[in-house]
Formats: sequence, structure tokens, C-alpha cells
Amino acid sequence: MKRIMALLTTAALLCGCTSAAVNGKSAATVVTSLSERKSGPAAFIHPEGYGVTAPADFAVDEALLPLELRLEREDCVIELIRQPLDGVSAETYSSYSNGFLANDKLHILDERRELTLAGREALLTRWHRERAGEGDRNYYAVADIYGEGEVYSVTIKADRPVEELDFDFLELMNSLAVGEAAGKTQPLAFPAEKRSPMNAETAALYEDYFGENASRHWGLYYHRQPVDGMEKFEALERSVGKMDLALLYTEIYDEYDPYMVYGGLVNAWESGKVCEVTLQLDIDSDESDVYEVLRGEHDGFLRAYAADIARVGHPVLLRPFNEMNGEWCNYSGYLTSRDPDVYIRLYKYVHKIFEDCGADNIIWVWNPNEKSYPDFVWNHEALYYPGDEYVDVVGLSGYNTGTGIDGEIWRSFEEIYDGYYERMDRCYGKPMMITEFGCAAEGGDKLAWVRDMFRALPEKYPKLRTAVWLHERNTDSLGKTTRSFFLDDTSGLPELFREELARFRGE
Repeated sequence: MKRIMALLTTAALLCGCTSAAVNGKSAATVVTSLSERKSGPAAFIHPEGYGVTAPADFAVDEALLPLELRLEREDCVIELIRQPLDGVSAETYSSYSNGFLANDKLHILDERRELTLAGREALLTRWHRERAGEGDRNYYAVADIYGEGEVYSVTIKADRPVEELDFDFLELMNSLAVGEAAGKTQPLAFPAEKRSPMNAETAALYEDYFGENASRHWGLYYHRQPVDGMEKFEALERSVGKMDLALLYTEIYDEYDPYMVYGGLVNAWESGKVCEVTLQLDIDSDESDVYEVLRGEHDGFLRAYAADIARVGHPVLLRPFNEMNGEWCNYSGYLTSRDPDVYIRLYKYVHKIFEDCGADNIIWVWNPNEKSYPDFVWNHEALYYPGDEYVDVVGLSGYNTGTGIDGEIWRSFEEIYDGYYERMDRCYGKPMMITEFGCAAEGGDKLAWVRDMFRALPEKYPKLRTAVWLHERNTDSLGKTTRSFFLDDTSGLPELFREELARFRGE
């Protein structure tokens, strides 16, 4: 059996967790000093006091320590997390986490069996998928090791079958050790020192919208506007108050439609609006589109898209692949091998194409959902963060969905945004905006909700000076409205919105 040299312990679950002490040293000190070792036995210790034995030639990525311990070398990544079980069985956690395997055309199951690891019941799952571009690690092995009210997940991602690696992957998983935690560690926080290169006009707009002395701005999503013109948008604007932004949704298709991008941007600009452009994969496709992009199969589409944005020249807020921590997105880790790294590669891949096309009129907006679905550690939004140099603004999107669907409840603006705002500000340190939100008409007093929202924004969320309302509805399979977010669906709402919006802007 191959020798495995280093004792590794993993990340605490959330920001503000405790840290382990080993041989009288704090966890952070031990991690930092021993992560520099190149050979021989080494002990990588992390705050919660649990870990595995692994080769010492892995580099430690300490940026994610509050969530996971990540060890990396060119051919392989090892991740270790601890998942507390709150009303969910360990078996349900494993089953739900491995839901992507239902797509057996993309994900090939190599092995799934119950066994004993580290003296505990465990589920071992191994699978692979087609290679998606250079640097892809498309072979996986995950051991979900069941504890008392918790699961320890040991994940190996490799560029070849794990049984061909230079260490025994089962021995690594079986080496899980759990100890006591002591002390404290620093909260999760990413550096926020860089932003994208911008032309002069875009840099000026960035300061106006997101600088220290930013003005207050409001935007609107209206279906098929600005692509089909701005007449309906402007008619609503006359009722509810002047808007500064128009939200445009676009998707990656096989064929590029220049009018969808260039035409929409020109229509919005000529109407005096800045465009917040959302770029997604074709929502009618499965997650195969993710891998197609990473293999370069949509480069022509993306280059034409980027060239048209550059041709417009005026500032554009570009929001690629939003709500990635939501299971409804085909680029979510829930559908792509339980692996947020796939999303990060996708984001960076597209970012480079736009950069290579000279689109220096873009403000890049990274936008996780208010809550992760599933709400498991491996799907935490921070594991999808592409890095400081790829993000100019952090977007927030959270809705009061009302009671039109069983199980949903009426929530105030503050119930939605209090913890969300604080977490986004603390963890990422970037300017923020509400990229899309709204209040349904079903289940409560929509007028009071809007009035309270406008009061709360300047008082409790001073960094949220730009927000975009979704003027739309959701329907069920029979076409019945389940959530109405329209700004004109309630008597007196347009007048109230116009009055409160003027007050919000200080007019």
C-alpha cells in the first residue's frame, strides 16, 4: 500500500468558527508553516480539528478555510468539509448531493458502494465525465463519512482515474481523524483590491453608481424590452418614476442574434438607460452546454457577443451566470458533478474572451442567490467566487415570493436582506447592488412592503444605492399566476412607488 505522508485537517463550517490547537500551536500557524513543505511528513491542521492523511506535495489553498480545506497540485485536488445535519438524514444528504448522476449521458457512474471508513459508515461514489477543455479534472471520488449528526465529505478531483494516482485514495479517505476544536479563527473574507480595466466613460459611471459618493439609481426589468424597443418600458416609467437601468436577459445559443445584444443595448442607450445584461446558458438545455462552452464549441457566439458590446462602447453591467448556487441553473454544482470549480472555470473562460475582444466598457457583476439550494456546505456561494480580479460588483437578488406556492411565506424586505447584505459585504468587500428583486401580490400588503422597503434601504443598507425591480410574473404549468411582481397589479402602487422613489433619490 502506498505511503501517505501528511496529516490534514479541514475547514470550519462558517465565518466565525473555532480553531484547533496542535502541539501548542494555533491552527492557522500550523497550516501556514507546514503548507510550505515539499516532502516528508507534514501536518496541515484546520480549525475544527478533523482531517485526513495525504501526500505532502499538495499546496494548501487557505482562502476557503472557513468552509473547506482545499489541497491542490497540477493533476489533483483534495477537499474536505464537515456538513452538520439539521433535520436531514445522512443518506438524504448523500442522495441529494449526488442528484446530478441522474443525467447518465454526461456523468458516468464508476462505483457506488457502502463501506466502513475511519470506523464509520460511509458511502463511496466514483464517476467521470467527458473532458471539458485544458486543465479539467473530470474524474471524481467522494466519500461521505457519517458521524453523529454530521457528515464528513472527502472529495478527490483528478485529471485521470483516481486509482491511477500516486497515492491510495481509499487509504486517504480511511485516514479521517476527528479531534476537539479550541480557539478562534478569522472569518471568511476575500481580498478586494482589483477591478477590471475600464474606458473613461465606464470608469466615470462606475464611480457614479458604486463609488464612495455614489448617487442613487433604480432600474427595471420589462419583458422583451429593450430588444423590442422601449415604448412599454417608458409607458410604465411615466407611472412609477424615472428609471436609470434596463435589465436585459440573453442566452448562449448555437446561432448568434446581433439584434438581441447590439440592438437591445442601442435601444436602451438611446432611451437614456444603462443596460444590466444577464448572460446565461440556454435555459431549455441541460448542463451539457457548460461543458460545450469549456471545450470551445461556442467561442464564435461569445466572440461575436463580446465584439458587439465593445462596439456599443458605452458602459454595460454584465452579469454572467447568476444564481449559480441555485439548483435551477444548469451551471450550478448541483447539476455539474457537485463541483463549483466547473462554474469558476466557465466564468473565467467567458471573462477571457471578452477581455481578448477589447470590451473595456464592462462592469463585471457576480451574483449568487440569496440562499443556496441545496443549502449544503459544498454548494456555499463562496465556493463559486471566481476571484477579486474578475468581479467589480457583487449582485444581490432576493424576492418576497408571497404565498402563491405551497410552502412559501410572506417575508419583509429586511427579513430577506439583513443577513444577506451583511454576509456579502463582509466576505467580498466589493460594491454591491440589487440586480433583480420584487414583492409578490399574493399573501400580504404589497403597498406596505414597498413603503417599508424604501424606508429601510437608506437606513440599514447604505451600500445598496442601486436596485432593479423585476416587473414580471411567475406561472404554474396551467398558466395560472403564482407570483405577481408587477408594479401595476395593486391599486395605488404606481403612485406610491413614484412618490417613494423620488424621496429615495432626494428629489
